[in-house]
Amino acid sequence: MKKTIIALSAFFVVMASMTIYQSNSTAITSEKVVTAKIGTSIGDKAPEIEMAGLDGKKIKLSSLRGKMVLIDFWASWCGPCRRENPNVVAAYNKYSKAKFKTAKGFEVFSVSLDKSMDPWKQAIEKDGLTWKYHVSDLKGWENGAAQIYGVSSIPMSFLIDENGIIVAKELRGMALHIKLDEFLFKEEPRNIQEEKEPNPEINSEEWKGNGSGFFISEKGYIATNYHVIEDAKDIQIEYFQKGIKKTYSAEIIKTDKQNDLAVLKIVDSKFKELPKIPYVFSTDIVDVGTSVFALGYPMAYVMGDEIKFTDGKISAKTGAMNDVTIYQISVPIQAGNSGGPLFDNKGNLIGITSSGLNKEYFESENVNYAIKSSYLKNLIDVLPEKISLPYQQEIYSKSLTEKVKILSDFIPIIRVR
Repeated sequence: MKKTIIALSAFFVVMASMTIYQSNSTAITSEKVVTAKIGTSIGDKAPEIEMAGLDGKKIKLSSLRGKMVLIDFWASWCGPCRRENPNVVAAYNKYSKAKFKTAKGFEVFSVSLDKSMDPWKQAIEKDGLTWKYHVSDLKGWENGAAQIYGVSSIPMSFLIDENGIIVAKELRGMALHIKLDEFLFKEEPRNIQEEKEPNPEINSEEWKGNGSGFFISEKGYIATNYHVIEDAKDIQIEYFQKGIKKTYSAEIIKTDKQNDLAVLKIVDSKFKELPKIPYVFSTDIVDVGTSVFALGYPMAYVMGDEIKFTDGKISAKTGAMNDVTIYQISVPIQAGNSGGPLFDNKGNLIGITSSGLNKEYFESENVNYAIKSSYLKNLIDVLPEKISLPYQQEIYSKSLTEKVKILSDFIPIIRVR
């Protein structure tokens, strides 16, 4: 089996870490074990696992039917697994007693690729893995369940629903929390947009959501987050130029799901090239304490579609779990800010606002993240058409309020359906 590095981009927080690989792969491919509707792809029914627990008694995966279950392949000797364990513990503590739409709770079914009992037990105790469902046949990479599931690198996970259907794979970091949150029972309806959309030209029944973006080329190329346009069939770009509203259709040109990035392009025949984009696209890493600001359209269905300004500082050069692809920022951001630009106070583009750490889960306040612009540059470099990145320093001499006014003409709202 070809070994590939697993790196997960969460919908909102990107968690990058190492992955341990099997040195002599004996895992069989999922195609060899698929019978009827049983398989290891999303949408398949997860294969049964029956294996000895810590007390030697056999435990069946199917005994957890009715609950959301995370099948977690790991080992005591796996460094990345041990670093991921606190996140799994946090998810278990949060969701094990949560109210789901149809499932009766959440459990973790841990499958260890250890070869001896003592280090396995010690790791469980040391990492605080308090759930009951720990199994292993103590065969290392020859683990029977790992072979059936085609596991050639760890940590590896499969999330199954109450019917045993695989609904997600390779969930690490905040991606696990975000995915589980999709299945939670919501007390309050989430159709505020249908009732309060402030723009009479946009029918809220037609557009299911919005995000932010920014022009990176006068030819109509726009950068945003991948999660803003994921699964979108239609994309509408709306912005103002000298006080005149412009509305165009756009299409996806290139995406980087791993780093939660996407490049769009306006494809409307009425579109004419923009004036010079008035900022500098910088790929330099900025220092902690640097003053920064964001522009975007948070919660447009409630707050309106006027562009919003928020500012703050660079809190850290890395994100959650030391993710080097993102900055931690104190700039307040909300749903709808995703994909918008992060500028330093000179007017240099330094990042793309992407997500925030959920304070309910982690008891945090105002911990937000922005993807570093250098990773967007990597995506731009592989576009089918070569484009020249903005490099206009005239904005440096302007006051902050003048900068915001000038830049706002190049920050569109992105609507999707």
